[in-house]
Amino acid sequence: MAADDDPTETPATPSRSGSMAGLVALGVVIGFTSLLFIGNLFGEPSAGQVDGAREAKAKAKPMRLLREEALTVFGKPLERPDPPADAKSLILVVLTAVRRDHVEAYGADWGRTPFFGELGRQGTVFDDVISASPFSRTAAPAFLAGAHAATFDLVEPGPGPNHRVLPESATTLAEVLRDAGWATFGVTANFNYNSDAGFAQGFDTYRNAQAQGFHPRARTYGGKVRDRATEIVATHLEQTPDRPFFLFVNFVDAHAPLRVAPDEVAQFDPERPNARYRAVVARVDGYVRGLVDAVEKRDRSRDTDLVVAILGDHGEGLEQPAHHGEMHGRLLYGSSVRVPWIMSGAGVAKGHRVEGLVSHVDVMPTLVDFLGVPVPEAATGTSLAQHLRGERSRTERSEAFSDTWYFTANRSSIWTATTQCQLDFGTTGLDDGFADACYDRTSDPEFTSPEADPDLTKRLRAWRQEVSASVGTSGSEMQP
Repeated sequence: MAADDDPTETPATPSRSGSMAGLVALGVVIGFTSLLFIGNLFGEPSAGQVDGAREAKAKAKPMRLLREEALTVFGKPLERPDPPADAKSLILVVLTAVRRDHVEAYGADWGRTPFFGELGRQGTVFDDVISASPFSRTAAPAFLAGAHAATFDLVEPGPGPNHRVLPESATTLAEVLRDAGWATFGVTANFNYNSDAGFAQGFDTYRNAQAQGFHPRARTYGGKVRDRATEIVATHLEQTPDRPFFLFVNFVDAHAPLRVAPDEVAQFDPERPNARYRAVVARVDGYVRGLVDAVEKRDRSRDTDLVVAILGDHGEGLEQPAHHGEMHGRLLYGSSVRVPWIMSGAGVAKGHRVEGLVSHVDVMPTLVDFLGVPVPEAATGTSLAQHLRGERSRTERSEAFSDTWYFTANRSSIWTATTQCQLDFGTTGLDDGFADACYDRTSDPEFTSPEADPDLTKRLRAWRQEVSASVGTSGSEMQP
């Protein structure tokens, strides 16, 4: 396999003439543009089409990338109090586009994600976690700031990219821990979490992704993410070893277009669907193991003061089943909305599984409370710190919500232990089979038989009206 920083396919045979290469490149660009146009009109193109078209376009079109030093931003030097005497360090790993059922603790084949499986066996697994959104930009406010994106006016209805910014009034997980005495660091490979979107609030050091960070040539692959995060922590431990740290790390390798070598795919049942995807998820598992192992070697007190959290921001359709689509962002089925959340380390109950609904908005209050810091009043979620300690095994949440404002999509869903209901609130230009309907999660987990539930639908409409009250009011936008 190629190096960690750019795991690529075996290169194609070069063309015999420069003119032929130019014609091929032109055809690729035209084909890619047509594909996106058709996809916007009639639904999502397949992941295979996107992989091939984007890969070819990447080879045909030059790209201006920022230098490494330009990608790093630094917070203002701040005096901070001494942390609590028993303070723990925290690594929060956010996985972009990793499906829950491709993680060993949630049903993936044994040994395919061995590190995630190990963490689950040594720690606590939350069984039914609902993403706030099947799109990274609008999922992040929930788990990093404790409230849905719409309440921060971080959604942008209508066509075109989302340029909204997390407002400074939001209180982030990094800000809470920094103000309580932690050193705070972040490394993202997903440009949706970049500092110009507001997500570097509270970090002492934050490493951005390239602005076109899903492009194969601009992407920060997992090996580099692992190494940069390790370097930041190593520097901190050398300079201020007595101060606990919070490290936020994001991996995007599982987001299309996938980069994977044929010898990797050969190990993951190529005759079964989505072998390339399974291979990439397994690779991410290895990157995360490498990160945690490297930090452990430098911080010898893992058993007493280090906690590791693995969280998905959203999943992926993968046409498993077919009506769930290939990708994410527009549909609200479990393949895109149910995500993993695993925790392990100091003080976390071992071999513990927490049943019952969990929302992304519960993540920030749980982590803060578990670390012994007061939960911000603005956080709308519920702390599950007792569950992490093994004192409880079932949540009391009766409902969780997920919504999407992805380009022209405008939809919301409500989830209970037994039912999901979803409604469209003005989507345009899509024909992807989305239905205003409810589904029985117990007897119909793939959502194939729509039903009616007037009471739950009414509750969903009320919630949508409540959180949408702030949409379009802040005027906080990035410049395109």
